[in-house]
Amino acid sequence: MRVASRNFCVWLFEDRVIMDVDSSNAARSFLGLPAPQPFCASAPLKEGFSISVVVWTCRACHLGHDIPSARLVTSFRPQILPPHLLPEISMMQVVAVHRSETVMKMSNLKLVVLFLALGLTTVIAAPRGWGDAHITYYGSPNGAGTEGGACGYQNTYKLGYGSMTAALSSRLFQGGKACGGCYQLRCAPNRGRNWCWSYARAIVVTATNLCPQGSHGGWCDYPKSHFDLPMPAFTSLARREGGVAPVWYRKVRCAKRGGVRFTIGGNPWFLMVLIHNVGGAGDVVSVKVKCPYTGWVSAYRNWGCLWTVRTKMTGPLSFTLVTSDGRTLYSMNAVRNGWKFGQTWEGSQFR
Repeated sequence: MRVASRNFCVWLFEDRVIMDVDSSNAARSFLGLPAPQPFCASAPLKEGFSISVVVWTCRACHLGHDIPSARLVTSFRPQILPPHLLPEISMMQVVAVHRSETVMKMSNLKLVVLFLALGLTTVIAAPRGWGDAHITYYGSPNGAGTEGGACGYQNTYKLGYGSMTAALSSRLFQGGKACGGCYQLRCAPNRGRNWCWSYARAIVVTATNLCPQGSHGGWCDYPKSHFDLPMPAFTSLARREGGVAPVWYRKVRCAKRGGVRFTIGGNPWFLMVLIHNVGGAGDVVSVKVKCPYTGWVSAYRNWGCLWTVRTKMTGPLSFTLVTSDGRTLYSMNAVRNGWKFGQTWEGSQFR
C-alpha cells in the first residue's frame, strides 16, 4: 500500500478547532470568515487512512492549578472545545493514522504514528528584530522581595531601578553578562485567551536577577526566553490573575539619569566594585581600573555587576568600561581621593 507524506492543518476559531488535510481554505469555507494562519505539519499517510490529533489544553498549568486536558480532533470534522479549555492550547500531537471509517472510535484506531510533537503555540510569531518570550511575576504587589538578586544589586529601589526590573531565564542571563541590559517588552497577539491589557502597550525593564531552573512550573528552564517581573511591572502589561502572558522582546538602549555609579567594596588588596546606573547598552563586558600608582589594571567579573581587582589601589580611581555594543567609556578620577569602602561615587555616562 502506498505511503505518502500528507499535509494537515489546524485552525483555531474561538471555541472551535478545525482540522483539514491538504487544504488551505477549510476554515474560510466553513465559517465564511478570513482564515488566520493555520498550524500545519505533515505525517506519513496510507491511502484510505485519516489523521487524528490530540490538542492539549491547559488553563493555568504554570500555577499548578489545572491538569492538562486532551481533546481528540479528526480530519474533516470540526470539533467544539469547551470554553474552559480555551485559554492555552499548549501542544498538538499526532496520535494515530487510521482508517477513515473508524475516525470516531478511538478504541479501534490502528496506531501507526505515535506522539509526533509539534510544539504548537497560539502566539503570533514576533516581527523582525523581536524575540518571543513569556512573562510571569514574583514578589508582593508593591514589589517587595525583588530588590536583590543574582546581579549583585543590594537594593534595586535604592539604586534607582524601581520596579521596572526583570529576572531573566538562564538563556538570556548568560551567567551574569546580561546584568544591567535593558529590554523592551510588548504584549504579543494571541489566538487564544490573552491576559494582556493591550497589544499596543510596552514597558522597558532592566536585567537585575536570574530566574532559576524549575521556577514557575518550568517557564524559566533552558532554552526558553523568559522574564520574571516584579508584580508592579507585570500588572502594567497584563492582569495579575493570568499569571503568565506572551510577549515580544528586544534589547534597547538604557536611559539613565546621572552618571555611571561605582560602589566600592572589598578590602585594600581585593577591590570589589559594583558598577550600576549604566546607560547605553547597559551591560558591561570589560572593566579596567587605575590609580596614580598603577597603569590600567584589568578587572574580572566576580558575579553579576560586581568587578574585582587584585591589585592594591590608593588615591583617586579611574575606570574604562566597554559595553556589549562595543562602545567604550573613560571615566577619569570618578572616585576621588580619600574614598572609603562602602561609598558610592558617580562618573561620566554613555551618551
